[in-house]
Amino acid sequence: MNSEALLWLTLNIVSIVVLSFYSTIEMAVISFSKVRLQYYVSQGNAKAEKLAWLLGNSSRLFGTTLIGVNVAMMFGSEFAREFHESIGINPDFAPLSQVLIVVIFGELAPIFAARRYPENFSMLGANLLYYSAILMKPLLLIISGVTHLVHFFLGGKTEEFNLYFNQEEIKKVLEEHAEDQPASGSTEELNLIVSNIFELREKRADLIMEPIRNVVKLPSNASVRKLRQVMLGTKQPCVLVFHKDPRNIVGVAFARDYLREGDNKRIADFARDPWFIPEDMAAVQVLHQFRQNNEPVAIVVNTQGKPIGALTLQDVLDEIFGDAGGVQIGQRQRGKQMIERTFPGSMKIEEFNSLFGAALPFEEPHETLAHLLAREIGHQPEPGESISLPPYEIQVKEATLLDVTSVTVKSVLD
Repeated sequence: MNSEALLWLTLNIVSIVVLSFYSTIEMAVISFSKVRLQYYVSQGNAKAEKLAWLLGNSSRLFGTTLIGVNVAMMFGSEFAREFHESIGINPDFAPLSQVLIVVIFGELAPIFAARRYPENFSMLGANLLYYSAILMKPLLLIISGVTHLVHFFLGGKTEEFNLYFNQEEIKKVLEEHAEDQPASGSTEELNLIVSNIFELREKRADLIMEPIRNVVKLPSNASVRKLRQVMLGTKQPCVLVFHKDPRNIVGVAFARDYLREGDNKRIADFARDPWFIPEDMAAVQVLHQFRQNNEPVAIVVNTQGKPIGALTLQDVLDEIFGDAGGVQIGQRQRGKQMIERTFPGSMKIEEFNSLFGAALPFEEPHETLAHLLAREIGHQPEPGESISLPPYEIQVKEATLLDVTSVTVKSVLD
């Protein structure tokens, strides 16, 4: 291969790399969780702020990537023709190989990778994409002006979109909360709420429930009079009904269900059927189930099917908005003491257990905290993902595409 052919081949490879970058970063940015992105913005992450700006100016984002992709494809096609001609092959055959290479290495492979690791690729290419948009600003302004002019003459309407909370349920919750709050400090409150929503995705029912020992219970043969006496002395919305054994919950009694009932009747005759949920159910899923089945109280059971706690919708909402003073079950104190430390992902579980008297599970003597996270999560962990192994919560702090470099371990003390 002569030097001229090598030059055209190198330029073609460079064009495919550029094409691959813009294809990857576009897919990664639009696939990046908006709640997670807003969480990073609230933490002052510079790359996240640039990505948020690009998403807030969609014409800049998509204009930049489209120009990058099309320019790279145009130059790549010409480089391919020159390469074929320099090695004595008819340039008209260049598209046969070029199309295949572009589709595989410039489109499909990058897009699949971006869909799998949107956060990693978004953060990796944030600066280059941002400064590309700045450099292309004059051209993008011209294109934007033309499209807005056409839009105006066609009688189109301008709509405002909520960038970070495009799911109707989250928007409604935030709007309802905002109506009751003063305007000052709204940005800080929003950041706190978004941070809490982000953390809620990593919590399980057993981490936010009220322990069963703190919940008022009555035997199934107790009278309505007894229920009324108990309800007068507590602010709880209901009383759990058990049969013989306090761990055998058979119903949930609400005061409003007994307003017209006689004092001597049994509470079990009018109690509602209990709704049981497993202790490892995600808090977000619990919230969805509350909205779907309209049940006011959930009974949390362990792997043996024994009740270990109770949970209300207000308990879950308080994890997002803080203690709003709503109706809760039990007298749980929010803000338990948290002990938090950071460890390298390469730290052996056996060493951790020895240092802290813990009992984290491991299958091999040399298994590390990174291995534990990957095994429990089921895939290569990303920053922010966590697992719960009471009393510990282990969260990925820093990670590469191939390994977890550091983890945060939290232990909860009552």
